[in-house]
Parts: sequence; structure tokens; C-alpha cells
Amino acid sequence: MTPRSGTSVTVGAPDAEGARKEGARLLGVAPEQVTVEPSGEGAYTVTPRSAPGQFEIRVREDKMAAVIEIITPAMGDGEAVTAGDIEKALSEQKVTFGIDGEAIRQVVAQVAATGEARKGVTVAVGKPPVPGCDAQFEWHMGEAAANKHPQARGFVRPGQVLAVKTPATHGKEGRSVLGEEVPCEAGQDKELIAGEYVTVSADGAAFVSALYGTVEVTGGTISVNSCVRTSDDALSAWITLCPRLSDNTALALADVLAALDQAGVAHGVKKDAIAAVLARGKPVQEIVVAEGTPAQDGMDASIAFKFQAARSAGALNEETGRMDYRERGTLQNVRAGDLVAVKTPATAGKDGVDVFGSAISATPGKDATLTVGENVTVSDDGLNCTAGIDGVVTLVGEGTISVFECYEVSGDVDYSTGNLAMDGTLVVQGWIRSGFTVRARGDLCVGGGMEDANVEVGGNIDVRGGIVGNKTGRICAAGDIRARFVESAHLQAEGDVIVGDSIVHSMVSAEGRVEATEGKGRVIGGTTTAGKGIDVNELGSGAAPRTIVNAGADARALEQIASLEKELQLYGRNKRKMGLALASLGRKAKQRTIADREAGAFAKLVKVRREAALKEAKLARYRNSLGLAAQDQAEPVAISVKRAVHEGTVVTLMGHRFLVKEDIDEGGRFMLDTKEWAVKYMVQSKQEGAST
Repeated sequence: MTPRSGTSVTVGAPDAEGARKEGARLLGVAPEQVTVEPSGEGAYTVTPRSAPGQFEIRVREDKMAAVIEIITPAMGDGEAVTAGDIEKALSEQKVTFGIDGEAIRQVVAQVAATGEARKGVTVAVGKPPVPGCDAQFEWHMGEAAANKHPQARGFVRPGQVLAVKTPATHGKEGRSVLGEEVPCEAGQDKELIAGEYVTVSADGAAFVSALYGTVEVTGGTISVNSCVRTSDDALSAWITLCPRLSDNTALALADVLAALDQAGVAHGVKKDAIAAVLARGKPVQEIVVAEGTPAQDGMDASIAFKFQAARSAGALNEETGRMDYRERGTLQNVRAGDLVAVKTPATAGKDGVDVFGSAISATPGKDATLTVGENVTVSDDGLNCTAGIDGVVTLVGEGTISVFECYEVSGDVDYSTGNLAMDGTLVVQGWIRSGFTVRARGDLCVGGGMEDANVEVGGNIDVRGGIVGNKTGRICAAGDIRARFVESAHLQAEGDVIVGDSIVHSMVSAEGRVEATEGKGRVIGGTTTAGKGIDVNELGSGAAPRTIVNAGADARALEQIASLEKELQLYGRNKRKMGLALASLGRKAKQRTIADREAGAFAKLVKVRREAALKEAKLARYRNSLGLAAQDQAEPVAISVKRAVHEGTVVTLMGHRFLVKEDIDEGGRFMLDTKEWAVKYMVQSKQEGAST
């Protein structure tokens, strides 16, 4: 069966009578009330002789419209559809809103006039809802800034509007054709949090800068970052000056000063320099706007000796070019009343002030102790020393000035003399034999040599021959020790150890220097230690036990360095703890959830952290200076080798160890690289180094 068309139907049937019955059934009338006409092979058109007009109304699924799906004209004597019929049908389907009476009347009239059916006529329309608008922000900086200069568009001043918020709107509800309310979709709000140095107007619409600086929008938070930077030592402060800001207004001097005040910069502010830059009108990066007053450390006390305090290694023979160890010049003769030393007192220094207004303590100069021993008179002010008798002046122990008479032994120190102990300077023309003990508070001069003896001297030891021990005796001097050669001996000097030829299988320690540069000038086996450096021709031997040389630090210096490192570690731990607390309180401050008590703690922590950082820097500088204390004033501590260094030699500089793994056949110097803290051998010819 084909679809209904108007008021007729087309059916397939074997004959006209069968088509009549089927068509009448489809049209809902009696068979005698229809007419039948052929419309093709086996098909008939069945039309009622008389039928009323019909219509069908559908309400759209969203209830926002009612539509006449079809309206047909009346047939024969049938009644036509009226506007009232349609309005009644709308009422039965509960359509009460948006009914278009004019459209109803027009479609009824058109069907009646044309006798043709109409389809899809909308006769009621609902009112759709109007959605709300989302919140919006109008930016007054960045790309939207009035000043398009790439640098200026990010800079703002106090009171400058950064952004203005337009709130979201609710929207307007609609209504369906059934009279039901249709809800609207409200606009979405957008949140912008006022971060550091940003305030919000009373109505919550405007975000305003509270500081001269640069704007930053991160994670829904708008903040102003200070342009003020300070040096680690708090003696300088910098700022970037942008005379024309993002809103194209001029930056005022008062705004810059307020930014410095907020950063705590209160001392040494260069107002004239700031004003000059603002007047020129051109941006300047990182200009120094404040300088502290550095502390002036005091001068160390000094002692000027009025005699030759440093001993000569010997006189140079102009003809041979070699040292003549017979000409020492080590004895310093004075007359009673001669001025032997003058002390210049230390100064206190002058405190400084950093840019935050905090005092920087000056380090007072270190005092120098002018200690006098026997036969020396000190002036009432403690600054001048004079000899009390005629005799030999010398430095005893830790810089004690004494004047001694001299005692001479014409032969050896042996069974004929026994052990010797005296207060003055001792001269031995022969040898000091094994097993004997010699003590002198002044200098000791030996014309022959020393065997395995025990010698303790408060001044210098000068041996024209050699020192041959058996590793049981000890030779100690508060001053220098000089000898032609040293073998299997134990030497300890608070001054220098000067050896004309070689040091073999010995334990040698000097707070000053160790030198073996005449003749073979070798150090073979044993351990040689010097506080200020070592100079030799050759180190080690392939046929000898391991040779160990140390320079630049003694046990006391290493203990002081370790103690300072512990203090620095304690400061480091405290600084990290303070950093964690500051980060937590800082976040609260930005979110404006910080309590008054916490705000006070926050300010106190900022001050304590700055003080801890300054103390840490000061301790670090002191540790470095102590670590380099063994270096000579003229040049760094080094171990100098003129000819060669043999495999297996162990070199230690300032506690840093270096093992020589293969022979070095060129002269050079072992030095400590204080940047890498590694021992390096600087070859003289190539100026190249190897390091551990």
C-alpha cells in the first residue's frame, strides 16, 4: 500500500470491487461512500465521495515549537477544518505559550481556498533561554599596555591599574510552548588572585600595583616583582630604571625610593644618580643605586728587628758559582744598650655599614707579641727592646729575643765532654758523637758533623759537615738547621732546613722551607715536611723505598680548618631550615592568610637569614685564608724540582695528595690549584700540568 495522499488512497487489488473494499477500510468509511478509478495495472485510486477536512499536530521534542504536520481540505459535503479546531487541539496537547493565531488562520484559509493540503506549518513557538556571559579581564599591561616599548610594557608603579574585571552575567530564562520555564546557562566566573605587592579595589574589579616593579601573571595569580637586587655582601644594590611605564606615565623618584625602602635598602642611596636617569628618559639596566660603606680592617702589629733575623745559607763564591758554607754570618753581635727590635702596634680598624643599614664589623689588626728573653730590656711603652749585655742576639723559640754569651768546644762532644746544656750560643769545632745529648738556648754551630745524637737548640743549628744518624736520635731547632748532607736522621726545625747535598732515608720537618739544591740535591726515601715549600734537584729513586714529601700545612693548621668546616656545616643546616620556614610563610603572605604573629616571625627570619649568610661568607673567607696561611707572601706554597721526579713519590700540598705514577724527567713545580683544589705538576719547559 502506498502512503496516503490528501483524502485519496492508492491500493493494489485484482479488481475494482476489491479496491473499493480495501480503500474504504483505509479511509474509514463504508464501501458505498467511495469512488474507484484505475490508476495503473493492478492499481486503483479510491476517493471518498464526502469527507471532512483533517489535520495532525506534533509538539517538538524540545517543546519549543508546535507544528501542523498536515491539514487537508474537506471532500464533498464534509466539514472543513477551522481555526478553532486547531486551537482546541493545541489546548488538548497543553500548548499554551507562543501560539501564532495569524498563522493558524492563514493556513486554514489557504487550504479552503486551494483545496490542497498543507504540511509543516509552525503554529506555536517557545522563547529560548539567553545564556550568560563569562567573566572577562581587561589588561592594562603586557601586550595590552599603552606603552608598546618591549621593555616598558612590563613595568608598573604604585597606584597603577593592572587589570579590570567584568563579572560574569546570569543570563535569561526561556519558556516552552507548554508554558514551562526553560533554564538558562549562567556565564562562568574567572578568578584572579592578588599576589605580592598587588591590591584589589573595594568592588573587587580593579587590581592595582603597590610597588614599582615588573608584573608577573602565573597560575591565576598576578604579582609585582621588585626590581631591587643586592650583592651577597650587602654592600651594593642595583635596580632597573624604566622612566616611561606600561601605561605611558612617568616614573617618579618617590616610587623608586619606596621600592628601595621596601627592600630594606636604607643606606648609601644615590638619589642624584636615580634622578639623572629618570630625567634622561631612557631605560637603564641594573644601575647601582646604593652603596654601603665597607669596614676598614685594622692593620696588624709588626715587629722590626734591628739585627739580621733571617740567616744566610752561605756566601756565594764568585769564581766557582757555589755556596761557601764556611761563611755563614749567623752570629749577630750587639753591645749593651743597642736597639734590637721595635714594635708597631695594631690598629682597631673602622666599622662599615651595608645598604640595609646594618653595621659591618671591622676586623681589628692582630697583635704581635714582642717577647723578650734573657739580657733584653723593654721600654715602658712596650715598643722598644735594647740589649742588656754585650753578646750574641738571637730569636729563641716562638720569636723570643735574647742576648747570649757564646761557649766554644774545641774538639768533639764525646766522652771527654759528656752531655752539654747551656743558656747561650754553643760552638763545637769537631763532631757531636752518637748517643750524646746537646741542649742550647741559643744557636749551635758544629764545625765537623753530627752522628746519631739528641740535640735540642733554642736558636739555629749550623753543621759544616753532614748529619748521619741511625734513626734513634732527634735533632730539634727553634730556628733553622743547616748541614752538608742528611742520612738516616730525624730533624725538626721551626725555621728552615737547608741541606747542601742530599737527604736520604730521613724524617725531616720544617715550619719554614726545606732546600737541597747543591751537589746532587736529592731527597730519597723517608718523609720530608715543610710549611712554606720545598726546593730540591731530584725527588725519589727507583731503587729506594717510597719517598714522601709534604708542604703547606701542619697538624695544627689542619685541625683549625676542620674546626671551621664544622661551624660552616652548622650554619648550612640552620640556613636550610630557615629557608623551608621562609618558603612556607612566604606562600601564606602571598595568599594573604598569614597571621600577625606569623608575619612578625617572617620578618625576623628574613633578618636572621641575612645575618647567617653574612656570617657564613665571613667564615668561608676565614677558612680559605687559613687554608692558604702556609703560602709565602711572595708566591704560593710549592714543591720545586730542578731535574726529575721518580715513580712512587707521594706529594702532599695543603692536605691534597698526589701519587707520581711514572717518572717525570723534567724540572717543574708541584702546586695546589685553589680553584679545583688539586695538586698539579707544572713542567718548566712546556708549562703543562698533571693533577689528581
